[in-house]
Amino acid sequence: MKPNSVLIKNAGWIVTQNSKREILSNKSIYIEGNRIVEVGNPKSEADFILEADHKIVLPGLMNCHTHSPMTLLRGYSDDKSLEEWWFKDIYPVESKFKSKHIYYGSLLACIEMIKFGCTYFADFYYFLDQIAKAVNEAGIRCNLGQGILDVETFEFPSKKIAFLIAKRMVRKWRKKGRIKASIAPHMFQTTSPETYEECAEIVRKYNVLLQTHVCESKKEVEFALKNYEKRPVDLLEECGCLSDKTIAVHCNWVSGDDIKKFSKYDVKVVHCPVSNMKLGEGKIMPLKDMIRQNLTIGLGTDGCASNNSLDLFEEMKTCSLLHKSHLNDPTAMPAQKMLDLVTVDAAKVLHEEDLGSIEEGNKADLILIDTRKPHLQPIHRKHTVLSNLVYSAKGQDVSDVICDGKLLMEDGRITTLNEEEVYEKVRRILLELFR
Repeated sequence: MKPNSVLIKNAGWIVTQNSKREILSNKSIYIEGNRIVEVGNPKSEADFILEADHKIVLPGLMNCHTHSPMTLLRGYSDDKSLEEWWFKDIYPVESKFKSKHIYYGSLLACIEMIKFGCTYFADFYYFLDQIAKAVNEAGIRCNLGQGILDVETFEFPSKKIAFLIAKRMVRKWRKKGRIKASIAPHMFQTTSPETYEECAEIVRKYNVLLQTHVCESKKEVEFALKNYEKRPVDLLEECGCLSDKTIAVHCNWVSGDDIKKFSKYDVKVVHCPVSNMKLGEGKIMPLKDMIRQNLTIGLGTDGCASNNSLDLFEEMKTCSLLHKSHLNDPTAMPAQKMLDLVTVDAAKVLHEEDLGSIEEGNKADLILIDTRKPHLQPIHRKHTVLSNLVYSAKGQDVSDVICDGKLLMEDGRITTLNEEEVYEKVRRILLELFR
């Protein structure tokens, strides 16, 4: 029987991520149902007590951009440009995917994310019902982005059918549960301005988010200029796709004027440093310039086919070091800002006002890290907690995960899924796919 109340008792450190960015020591957290009821010294008894005296408690991490079924293509194609990687290697295999591949690829992703302390991810793919099924069984949260392309896809034989399914999906998942849906036009190399306009209409009609790849590569910008005589961000504006509901992913090749337009329309931005570096995009997203313009920004891993990992701890460290080095500025991108990008700021990107921080009344999405490991010692002051989380911790250091008030992982063991069964099923369906 699942407990209705949980007490995280005597935590070594609680990284609240509240407005004051308080870090508490030797305090407890009382959870009832799916909400945090008290942080401090709760007197309440609980159905389940989680001893946390050697642990750091922080909000569940939020991955603002990935393609969960692409766990099946981890390590499949390396050392190629974005265009060669996707058009020649990845998409031809993806076109063979059936619903079972989407389901088990998503289950594998959910296992990895839970293990690494991620309780929410923004997905961007196809066969969304299969992803939703996996997410529902795993117990985490997701915003499902229905991928839209002009070309025939392995799910939809025509764009018309794609839009019919997309509308059905956003209607189905509009309620305020763990799973939500959004519309996700791919990019201007595969999706026409007319299609983007139709996507903008869905955003307005159903009040959902729009996820899209923007200025990921130089070739994408050159394609837009050659075919439409406008930069991608100008095209998005013309199509009615710039608003506070827009999530612009990658943005490596944006200009200063592009950033000003993002600021004007309150567009949200997602940075995927590991994937972009692996694909050799040639430029780094101007994160510091965007922060100066007060843009709301989150971190994403992108899919496992281009990142190889769904570890947001790795993403935080890489992001910080990349920009320190690139800007020749050791003060750029401090640990606190990196943690913000996967918690409170990520919650703003995804329009989730009661996630991202440990505060009374918020939804109970929490993760615990066991500090009894050499690379996480010593912890002698509050700054050390942040430094160790961003520069030393790894996804494997997560010991316990709570999402929506339910314990999804206890002492490293996932409670909602049978890991070995998923691994074996993935092995078998890939043998069939590649034979």
